[in-house]
Amino acid sequence: MDAHAFCAEGLKVLENKLANVVWKVFQIKSQFNSSVFVNLAAEDSKSRVQVSRPVPNELKPPFAGPVTQNPQVAKDSKGYFLCKLFGIPFFVAHQSSDVLSHDVMLAAWGVRNVSKADAALFAHKEEVCSIMLKVPMKDPKQLTLLDVDLVFYDQLSEGDQAVMAKDMEEKGHFHCCFANFHVNFLAPVTDIEDLLDSQVARHKEKAEKVAKNIIRSSLKQRQKAEKQAKQKAQKGKKPKGGRGKKAAPSSDDAKSIAPGSDQEEQDINEIAGRIIQRAEAEQLKVDQVLEQQLAKISKPTYIPLTKLTSPDEKQTCSARGLLMQAALKEAQELEAAQKKSKAAADNKRELSKQPPKIGILACLEKFEKSREQAGGIPRAKGKAKAKVRSAKDKDDKELATEGVMKLGKHLLK
Repeated sequence: MDAHAFCAEGLKVLENKLANVVWKVFQIKSQFNSSVFVNLAAEDSKSRVQVSRPVPNELKPPFAGPVTQNPQVAKDSKGYFLCKLFGIPFFVAHQSSDVLSHDVMLAAWGVRNVSKADAALFAHKEEVCSIMLKVPMKDPKQLTLLDVDLVFYDQLSEGDQAVMAKDMEEKGHFHCCFANFHVNFLAPVTDIEDLLDSQVARHKEKAEKVAKNIIRSSLKQRQKAEKQAKQKAQKGKKPKGGRGKKAAPSSDDAKSIAPGSDQEEQDINEIAGRIIQRAEAEQLKVDQVLEQQLAKISKPTYIPLTKLTSPDEKQTCSARGLLMQAALKEAQELEAAQKKSKAAADNKRELSKQPPKIGILACLEKFEKSREQAGGIPRAKGKAKAKVRSAKDKDDKELATEGVMKLGKHLLK
């Protein structure tokens, strides 16, 4: 085809024809999507898309969307490379993760990225299929992109492509050629049930640890309470008398508090028995609650669409995070500068509202004003200017000191 065939309207028509192919591929790959559904009760839009178990191995929700020639969508990990026709690359643009905003339920875009491998139940896959370009046999100068038809083939070898192209040309209907067509989709990981088993085991182990910590803390609190009660009881048995005087214990009291007696040993055994009984009752209660909670932990009926974050997505997120941090720092610095200037203006306004000064402060203020009005000193440059300034400052300090001393003496009189 001549160069005039590659006009703007021809490229847009080619984009639309590719979009038709994309949606045909979506229909072919979505034959086993009956197990995918949208949970409207989910608060997070990224967790609305769920899959019922058992997950069929043929489940392959594809990524579909508008076709564009902008390569930036692939660089930002917001789209995928589709194909290259006549040397022109085409891409599938990213769609919103909220599937409720789509005309068609594009389940693949609702996938949620996770950082842990054992939490990723699906994986991003890519298949390279074929697309046939059919061009009618007529004068090349009259051909445009409007005359090109596109036909998708799921699995076609190079030998099959050569045979089909030869047959088409021999029949005299079309010139045809083939291009690679990239289909991106999600697929369940091979060990998805093993991952779910490990998640259940991990949740049960975590529940058991929490229960053991509860038992330990309750026993410690119980022992502490018993110890404090025992100490208070011992303090209550001590005789109370006046200051410097000790009341003589009676023979009954002496018998009751005699160390090593049978009564004391019996009391200690009784207290220990109560502690053991309470600990056993507490342990039994915790075991029952733990057993009930562990019975509730099982494989979920529905699982979310999750995949492991790719290195490109991590790099994009980190770069975006750095830009956000730089913007935040700049905004904070600007806000601090505005607050500082506002504080300086408020301070100046407050100073202007202050009442007139009296006494030593009035004397110093008068001296400063007279110093500012004095002037009359010839300008100097460099070291000479510094010497003049230091000499003047020295004289001013002496005059200020003398004025303050005179005012102080006057006030003392």
